[in-house]
Amino acid sequence: MKILCVCDKGVNRSVHFASQLKWWGNDTIAIGLDNTTPETLNMLYAWADKVIITEPNQQLKLPPIDDKVVLFNVGQDTYHRPFNPELLGKVKKFLEDNKHWLQHTNG
Repeated sequence: MKILCVCDKGVNRSVHFASQLKWWGNDTIAIGLDNTTPETLNMLYAWADKVIITEPNQQLKLPPIDDKVVLFNVGQDTYHRPFNPELLGKVKKFLEDNKHWLQHTNG
């Protein structure tokens, strides 16, 4: 499955999700809304089967909502380094608890 993982900067939260999902055999891309052009965002949104956002307010910067977007709210980026153990634990729990989501595509 093609999954777009979204956070604000594309450095921490989205990277955690993308790496875990890639480990599970998915095709993933991590991006930051603050440093991705609208044209690139629209192209990646169209490419993705599913889109993970990491905060509710990120939906406002995406194309109109549809069933490909899911909120895995790990909160604001207060994690002080990449691959932070606390954040990694949250990401793994979200994904384990929501494996069913990965089995449904828009195609």
